Amino acid sequence: MARVCTRLADGEGRPGDVDLLGNIAVGIAGNTICPLGEAAAWPMLGFLTKFRADFEAKLATGRKSP
Repeated sequence: MARVCTRLADGEGRPGDVDLLGNIAVGIAGNTICPLGEAAAWPMLGFLTKFRADFEAKLATGRKSP
């Protein structure tokens, strides 16, 4: 997830990266014995639920953050 988020933030996102983030988070949440995995997955699921349009806009523009 970190690599995909960094790629998006750097303006180098690829088509499908937003869905990939969601799929990775869903795959981790509830499927690991390590609480750190869920600690990473749950926020990403929340971000995608509330701010998916922002992630997709960033992917579409491909520009670096100010």
